[in-house]
Amino acid sequence: MAIRRKKKIPASQRDLFRERFQTDRYYEPLKGEPEKLGDLLDDQLSKIGMQDQWLIELKENWPELVGEDVAKFSSPTKYDYGILYVSVPNRTWLFQLQSLGTTVILDNIKKRYPARKIRQVRLRADA
Repeated sequence: MAIRRKKKIPASQRDLFRERFQTDRYYEPLKGEPEKLGDLLDDQLSKIGMQDQWLIELKENWPELVGEDVAKFSSPTKYDYGILYVSVPNRTWLFQLQSLGTTVILDNIKKRYPARKIRQVRLRADA
């Protein structure tokens, strides 16, 4: 079996390649933290009035209802037929919140919003 040698590319072609495919020439690096697509969609839907206003209010008051530590890693995403869906970033947080119990979250929400007939809180892992 013969060993293949790498072909030498002429300097002019290398420079041309570098010029064409340098990403920093065409794109500026993003500044700040990336935003979740769901958050961007929620913002746009709320601007045109297509999202449930109660869910928007719930998201704003979420840290008060569940505590600052839990609120950093969870967010209410959907309310459907008496079930509130809460998303968490991964299965570790899903397990943590399940072990703590969703009844505490449910009780706090029922105290704050007695008119809403929430029967259950379901947790979902994003990843």
